[in-house]
Parts: sequence; structure tokens; C-alpha cells
Amino acid sequence: MFQQSFGTLTVTQVQTKSGKEMLMLQRKNDTRILVDYKEDAQKDGQYAYMFDNKLVIIVHWSRYAKEDFEETFNNVLQLRMGLMRSGLCITVKFGGYRWGTVKTLPGIMGTFNDPEKPFDRITFIFADSNNGNVMGYRDFIPDKTMADFLKSANDQSYRFFADSSAKCPEYRSVAELMDDWCVVAAQDLQSMQNIDYEKMASYPGIYGMNADAENRPSFFRY
Repeated sequence: MFQQSFGTLTVTQVQTKSGKEMLMLQRKNDTRILVDYKEDAQKDGQYAYMFDNKLVIIVHWSRYAKEDFEETFNNVLQLRMGLMRSGLCITVKFGGYRWGTVKTLPGIMGTFNDPEKPFDRITFIFADSNNGNVMGYRDFIPDKTMADFLKSANDQSYRFFADSSAKCPEYRSVAELMDDWCVVAAQDLQSMQNIDYEKMASYPGIYGMNADAENRPSFFRY
């Protein structure tokens, strides 16, 4: 079973009492969220979570092939981020694959992140959604500009959701939280479906990270 620490955050592959395989993200203060990554529970793709002042992007594809491994681990990784009314809009490109959207659940609960601190990590975790195998990860320390941008994006999304009528006082699951977030962010989510992500990758004002196959990152803003 996969277990790896990323600074103060630990990500563990767990099995619930019902037999469901999930990834658990746990902060040092024991705040935790459980994340679906199997194809029978969550549609394949890239899903980002702003948790413990980290941007964690879980990439889960069905029947993760040797070609997928080469493109995601032994090739250039490109990440681009912009800010919408409700928070982050993210796209990512692995090697020779096309730009893909990243569905983002911002840190919209007060226990998810420390609002006084910038974000200190950008972490990708790759998994096969068919058999449940976690293939590995790529982990990066952002520079100050990127760290501050992620903090401001999270602050904006938190205020946007907290001021809405959709937010409940507490939630039993991430799925319930995501459902309410989708209600209040529906306009932005609809707009994201129509974005040309290849063009967005070089829009003025977009924040970017490029990492080579050796995981050496560079950060910039267009």
C-alpha cells in the first residue's frame, strides 16, 4: 500500500470498512480527507486538492500503460494556472500528450489550510484507476511568487464559497463538499469546459511551472 510524506502532509492508500480503496490526505493536526481515485467511483482525469498549504494533483487513468509511465515520469511536465472568480483554473501537459484540464477542489474549509501561510508544495500522484496501483509521484517546491499566488487563489476561493448560500456548517465527505461547491461555482465550471487549454497555457498573466525529466522545476508568469 502506498504511503508517502510530503513535508507535513502524509498521503496513504487506505481501504475503508466497506472495502473501498481511497487515498487519504492527512495533516499533522490529524485533519484528513479521503479522495476517490478508482474508475468505478471517480471519472478518470486530473483532480487537484488544496490541502495543508499544498497543491496536490492526483492523476488517475485506467490501465496505466508503459507509454503513460514514460510520458508522465520520464518527460517534461508543464503546469499552468490562472485565477477565475471562484478560484483556480488549471491545465497540465505530460510529455507529448495534449493539454488537459485539472478539476480543482479549493481549500474551502477553514481546517484545510493555514490562511496565514503561503503554499509550500506542488505534488503530483499518479495511479491506475483500474487496479488501484499507485505508480509514483513527482514533488516540487514552488518559488515565492508561485507560493504567494497559490495562497491568494485559495483565499479567494474560500471567501467566494463562504459567502455563498451553498456552504453547509459541516460535511461528512469530500463528495458532499464537492457537490455544494459545484452548485455555487457552476458558472465558472461551465466556462472552463469551453476553454482552449493549449491557448490558455500562454495567456498573459498565467502562472507556470515547467519541470524536466529530472524534476528540476522553473517557475514564471506570462
